[in-house]
Amino acid sequence: MTNPPRGHNADDNSNSKENPDGGGSQQQPFYPPSNHPEDRPEFGYQGSEQAAYGAYSNPGESSAQHNGQVSAQQEPGKINILEAISWGFATTFRNAKLWIVLGLIVFIGIIAAVAAQIAVIASIADPGTLEETGGELFSGTVSDVITLGIILITLVLTPYFYRLAIFQVDDANTGWGYLWKDTPLLRAIGVMLAVSIVSGILYFIAVSPLGRAFSDGAPESNSFSASGIAMMLIGAVAMVAWSVLSMFMSWAAVSGQFGFGASMKTGWGIGWTNFAKLLLFAIVANLVVTVALLISFGLVLIVVVPAWSLVTAHMFRQAVPSTA
Repeated sequence: MTNPPRGHNADDNSNSKENPDGGGSQQQPFYPPSNHPEDRPEFGYQGSEQAAYGAYSNPGESSAQHNGQVSAQQEPGKINILEAISWGFATTFRNAKLWIVLGLIVFIGIIAAVAAQIAVIASIADPGTLEETGGELFSGTVSDVITLGIILITLVLTPYFYRLAIFQVDDANTGWGYLWKDTPLLRAIGVMLAVSIVSGILYFIAVSPLGRAFSDGAPESNSFSASGIAMMLIGAVAMVAWSVLSMFMSWAAVSGQFGFGASMKTGWGIGWTNFAKLLLFAIVANLVVTVALLISFGLVLIVVVPAWSLVTAHMFRQAVPSTA
């Protein structure tokens, strides 16, 4: 028994005899085999190289994009400042046993540091004290040591404070047990130092013409004066721009999601993407905080310090979602 040719059924002969006029099952026309793509066995099968419906969708597209997570992946780095402000202040009072207490500790620390510096300055101004302590050189050394100690303490504790704020965004049940948890301290300090070095260079560029003018007296020519003013303006603009572009570099390092270079790049990207709104936020927020400090004699720091940290952490998490 031989197999019927391709496209030809064995029952077609009987059907054609029973109904030669076309009634019932009618014989299909016979097409001989060809080398056309549609006649090949593998036609229409993509194998493992392409997922189902690969011609109409991205095979590597995550299913999370179809479950309400599209916006975070399509617009990385976008932030909503008003939402962050509302959440930050509300959370400060909602979790007051953590954040208000921390704000109080920071406030006491600032008062102690200022009191120590004032005491040293007062000792320098008092001739009797100078004789007892060995002179002005000793007082200056004490002042430098106090300043250096404040800088080191701030440099070490700030990453833990930032990390705690990020934990609060990720977990509403954040408490004191999270304070020293999962903080890449050395990496964060490295990024903070790098940001500070660049800030110092830009500050030197901005103020060096002013210092030269005071040291040399009046400028010799109008051209020098114009160049000095131009240098100061360029330095000031660069400092403001850098403060915005570097705002989230330390936060990226503290989050533990990025290495040193990636933290710098990620922070720059967030600042660049949201530059205008962040610049406006920084200007307005600093003005409001300054006025509040003057009115409240500094007491507002108890709320402002934790709230500011939580606001910034929330903005960071809007731009960089958690990978946990």
